[in-house]
Order: sequence, then C-alpha cells, then structure tokens
Amino acid sequence: MTDDIPELVYNKVLITKGDLTGFQNVAAATQTGNIMRLTWENNSAQGNASENDPVNVVCYCEELDRFEIFESAALRTALTADITLPAIYTGKEIQVWSYFHNSEETQASNSIHLGSLTLI
Repeated sequence: MTDDIPELVYNKVLITKGDLTGFQNVAAATQTGNIMRLTWENNSAQGNASENDPVNVVCYCEELDRFEIFESAALRTALTADITLPAIYTGKEIQVWSYFHNSEETQASNSIHLGSLTLI
C-alpha cells in the first residue's frame, strides 16, 4: 500500500496454475520495434512436458490499463519467441508473464512473472 492505496505485487500474480512442467531458465528482453524476445532452455524430456507444448505470453501496461495476450506464440522446442506489441506501447513499461499449456489445452504450467520491460 502506498498512501492507503492498494498496489499490485506483480511477481505474486499467477495467470495460470497447473501441473505441467514449466520453463527452464526463461528470460525476456526488449528489441527495437516494440519487440519482446523470450528465450528458454529445452526441457521437453522432463516430467510431463512435451515438445508440442505451446508458449503463451501475457503483458500488462499499468499506464494504459491494458492487457495483451499472445496465445501459442511458439512451441517449447523453439527456445525463442519474438512478441511484437502495438505501437501504443512504445516507451511504456509492461509487466510480462509466460506459461505453457499442452496441445490438448487440458493442462497448464504455473505462470512465471518475467519482470517489467520498457519497449523501444
């Protein structure tokens, strides 16, 4: 709370909660042109993970009070995904979460908060 006004604690927010094996060493970085690049390691042989698990990304901009959701941005074995946000996000700080779901869309991993990025 700041001045008796509640604030979201973004790293505590879960977009999804599930038993599917999640990311290994995931990171997000900005690229020019409102692009956010996610990278991760292939862990498709661990637990109940599959090579065909789609990656999903959720972005939130508090200043604009807008969410952007990118479903099936890449598969687990792609090891990278470039997400292009609309021009309205240029220079804005966004909060980023990502998660996997299985190809049948019956299971999901716990989402992970990747931090805040300022788009360029």
